[in-house]
Amino acid sequence: MKRLFSVAIFVSLLFMGCTSVRNAQFSHEYAATLYNLGNSHRELKNYPEAVASYREALLINPTLDVARVNLYITYMDLKAYKEALALMEQLAEDYPDNITYQKQLAYTYYLNGKLPASRSIYESLYEDNPEDYESLTNIAEIYVLEENYAQAKETYTTLHSLDAADATVYMKLGDIEEHIGSSDVQDATRWYELAFSADPKSIDSLEAIIRLGEESKNHRQVYDAYDRLEVITKSPGEPTFRKSKYAFLVTKDYLVGLDLLAQSMELGFNDWEAITSFKGEPEMEPFAEQVDLIIKLYMPTEDDLLEDDLMEDEMMEIEGEELP
Repeated sequence: MKRLFSVAIFVSLLFMGCTSVRNAQFSHEYAATLYNLGNSHRELKNYPEAVASYREALLINPTLDVARVNLYITYMDLKAYKEALALMEQLAEDYPDNITYQKQLAYTYYLNGKLPASRSIYESLYEDNPEDYESLTNIAEIYVLEENYAQAKETYTTLHSLDAADATVYMKLGDIEEHIGSSDVQDATRWYELAFSADPKSIDSLEAIIRLGEESKNHRQVYDAYDRLEVITKSPGEPTFRKSKYAFLVTKDYLVGLDLLAQSMELGFNDWEAITSFKGEPEMEPFAEQVDLIIKLYMPTEDDLLEDDLMEDEMMEIEGEELP
């Protein structure tokens, strides 16, 4: 009897095992279905519903890594950075050799304001791969956010020495020089010039060069920067107007300045308050009469303004009429 009882137990356990396998298979299939449902919600930007589907899938099958990854991405879409961080910490811990997860963990730490933790991961990544310029750039940026400008400058300078610098890096170095308070503004200007050389369409670099030139009263620097800005901007009237002022100081030829002033208005610059105050500046005093003539030539009269208003009213009336 004891032997039969043992056989009966074995047979019973065997059937239970088969049932468990079927249940496990069904669970995994159901988890996959929920995962696909989450993906459908994501495509429709129904992010809360996607989160619910992914989380339910993971309750059934915690090893479904694609659901963990997509849940992380969805949390990021929702700017739920705290929840995204908890998830990415798990993924990075489970897959310590996955560089993508490590970088995402560093970035998510950054989004959560955990700058030292973020920088530590980027430093490890760069130490393992000295050609990982992306991580090195992020290290430098975090130093800037921490207001550790000395380390930021050293790190960005390393990027420059590795020929890994672009216009953004040069702009950062210029900004850092200004934050440090370099006694020679040309240190910052040099980096901004390199930024413009790297990106000849960089308006930001030219505006920085102009600002520093005005602060240091380097009129030639300002004039040359406006000259370049005039070429690349979509609204050349204003830089042409600004350049006209410095033409008097740089070229010493008032005809050049007056010609630029007229050109600026022909190009559509119509800040009449700025234009009118232009002739009141000290360097314009000897040429106030000529400047006044140019202003009168281009500035609309009260009659012109009244005519424009009437035309605008007529257009509004026409647009408001119903077609027969």
